[in-house]
Amino acid sequence: MMIQFLLTTILVYFFGGFIGYAVHWMFHQPWSGVFYKVHKTHHEVKYPSGSFLSDEYRSAGKDNTSPYFILAVIILLLPFFIMLQLFSIPTWIIVTIIVESVVIGFITNYMHDSLHIRGHFFEKFRIFRKWRISHRIHHANVRYNLGIISFEWDYILKSWRRPNIYKN
Repeated sequence: MMIQFLLTTILVYFFGGFIGYAVHWMFHQPWSGVFYKVHKTHHEVKYPSGSFLSDEYRSAGKDNTSPYFILAVIILLLPFFIMLQLFSIPTWIIVTIIVESVVIGFITNYMHDSLHIRGHFFEKFRIFRKWRISHRIHHANVRYNLGIISFEWDYILKSWRRPNIYKN
């Protein structure tokens, strides 16, 4: 059971990263309608490339992307969970997938908000500073660095752009 748990955790991280990447990519496509509109507010109004950092997080208010991101993920994953039930996958595996997905989602959302806050506690960590520069590249050109803090899918799908800081 421990090996199944570890394997499930690794697969959720890997494929969950793809879902996050795909949803974020979708938010940048005009055909996604309301998803595109609310995410565009984050990029063009709240955090345009020239005003990427703030002393506090600039809430998008009614145009907050998070509820739309959650809705998009639920829509994408619902058929997957139905399939798991049809194939009689043990409940503990389904619960593990859900819990890990929620935890990763909250961590990513918190880290994303932190990337935009000047003087954030995490600035003392080199990895955070690298993530911030990588995310700033995304705000300058939305085709690149869609992963926020996890860039495996950017590498795989050729949307990664390397910041100069990585040359050190």
